[in-house]
Amino acid sequence: MLRVEPSGNKLYYIDYRKKDGRRIAHKLGRAELFTVAEAREKAREFLARAALGEDIGKKRNDPTLGEYLDEHYFPWVSANRKTGSETIAKIKLCFSFLFGTKIKDIDAARVERWRVERLQKVKASSVNRDMTALKAAINWGYKRKILGANPLFQLESLQERDSQPLVRYLSPDERARLTAALDERDRRSADHLKPMVIISLNTGARRGALLALRWADVDMDKKILTLRGEEGKSGRTYYVPLNNAARDAFCEWRKRSKGEFVFPSPGGGKMHDCRSSFKNLLEKAGIENFRWHDMRHDFASQLVMKGVDLNTVRELMGHADLKMTLRYAHLAPEMKAKAVGVLDEAG
Repeated sequence: MLRVEPSGNKLYYIDYRKKDGRRIAHKLGRAELFTVAEAREKAREFLARAALGEDIGKKRNDPTLGEYLDEHYFPWVSANRKTGSETIAKIKLCFSFLFGTKIKDIDAARVERWRVERLQKVKASSVNRDMTALKAAINWGYKRKILGANPLFQLESLQERDSQPLVRYLSPDERARLTAALDERDRRSADHLKPMVIISLNTGARRGALLALRWADVDMDKKILTLRGEEGKSGRTYYVPLNNAARDAFCEWRKRSKGEFVFPSPGGGKMHDCRSSFKNLLEKAGIENFRWHDMRHDFASQLVMKGVDLNTVRELMGHADLKMTLRYAHLAPEMKAKAVGVLDEAG
């Protein structure tokens, strides 16, 4: 059965009668974590255990992976992580073959065989991301003393052949063509696209953060843009100074934008997409293999090529650590040459 609590939470329960005649309502889990078919299958498993004499209402000290995830980790990650639903889906898709196994009995060799089979379909980096999701789930329970051990603790990540992703940024010729196409489009439609592209190229803001941007987050006087954590990948709020190009774009667009959101939908709410207009713009400009997110790469690349140090770039990009920013280090070889050149001065 599905029970709706006063708080609005929806929970699946199984209602059954024990051998002594008592009726028991046992919680299966939160409704958003199961389909109806999955809840029914879980109910059948419980009833089978009850028929064998097991007291299914008694708390178990040695849960299976599926029981632990359903009762502990899935509810937590769903409530506390923005990508919780994606994490749940990934673990269910990749590791359902382990759900009936007690966590203490999970064999690293069995997981290794899964990795070998998985590598036939996807890259090592994808396998590592899948494994990271499972290892994080188990480690969460271990740290909170819900679990007595982490059987995957010593399982190392696969070696990735090329973990350095390519950085795509605009060439001077592409930038000129993009600007010309923006100006021509703006003369015809004068819509949101030109200010969005200019602001993206000059702040490095992610598309999701830009679409959710409110005018309260834009300080024209102090020339500061606030990018809120709830809209960002890292979950951290950070601030980006506005250069003249970005500030002018905001000021000009403010004359045409009404309401709370900087780039509202036609109905005045939050805009959810701008892919088609951007795709048409790139076709008009003759620019290939360039995504919206590449404007963020362009922002960082231009800074590095103009001599801005990597830690400052990290702060402007909102990266939690320097690891993500290091992908741009190869764009400033002269800085490395200057660094080793101090040894000549010392001689």
